[in-house]
Amino acid sequence: MAVLAVLAGTGFDASPRWPARIQVFVANSGSDNVTVYDTRLGKVTATVGVGDYPTGVGAHPAGHRVYVTNESSNTVSVIDTRTLSVVATVPV
Repeated sequence: MAVLAVLAGTGFDASPRWPARIQVFVANSGSDNVTVYDTRLGKVTATVGVGDYPTGVGAHPAGHRVYVTNESSNTVSVIDTRTLSVVATVPV
């Protein structure tokens, strides 16, 4: 089982430099999903189903999208970090 994580900041506060929330997105290749961990709350906040055998995670610099590569389905799942849902699946 491969596990890869990425940090994404969302929910900006009064200071434009620092996000109010930092989330960790962990690809779970054995269960075809991504676990979302909120570092401020100190707990898992969501599990998002993605394609088959997710192996890589990357975040948009603005923090509002996370991209997950799904090795067995040859797709990339796009997760909205605000709604914690898949908003697109792109074949590759």
